[in-house]
Amino acid sequence: MRRCVLYAVVLLGSAVVSFAQVRPSLSGAPHHGDVYAGMIGMGSNPSTASRSYAGGVDFPILPWITATGEVDVAPTSIYNGTNNFVLTDVFLGPRLFLPVSISPRVHPFVDGLVGLESLNNTRTDHSPPVANGDHFALAVDGGADLQVWHGFTLRPQVGYLYSSFTTNFTSPPSSTGGGRWRAGGFLVYRF
Repeated sequence: MRRCVLYAVVLLGSAVVSFAQVRPSLSGAPHHGDVYAGMIGMGSNPSTASRSYAGGVDFPILPWITATGEVDVAPTSIYNGTNNFVLTDVFLGPRLFLPVSISPRVHPFVDGLVGLESLNNTRTDHSPPVANGDHFALAVDGGADLQVWHGFTLRPQVGYLYSSFTTNFTSPPSSTGGGRWRAGGFLVYRF
């Protein structure tokens, strides 16, 4: 895992140097910032939820890079309501808008977000298989902002999310990690 984080930092660092000469006219980054909300579908995770509600903000640092904050909430209930999970991810990180585009209304991007994943399990019938707690999470996404109207864009994206959590299957409980795909769509308001 440490090696993956190191590779991600090196990759983003080299992208900063590579895109240092990008002209602002080629940039898809918002001029003052943006706020977005939507849904994310995801693969298997500790809460067994298949979708989450998500939202966030972007603020420009350079003409082609933004500081991003995102919150994802995935509620679910299984076993006739006796096992209620809420999985919450909070991320911070850079989003790089790439200076390649097929149209002035299409702005491709990649991001690398680091944060915490919080699992709240209210299982009432017996010991839950996954313990409550906060754990490290890492998301890497790619997508594009598609301008549909002045100030409004659609943001489809796909990516990968890695998180760790504590299982109660062993005695004593052990920490384990796993990755899952994620794909989402957002409505973005640029200000």
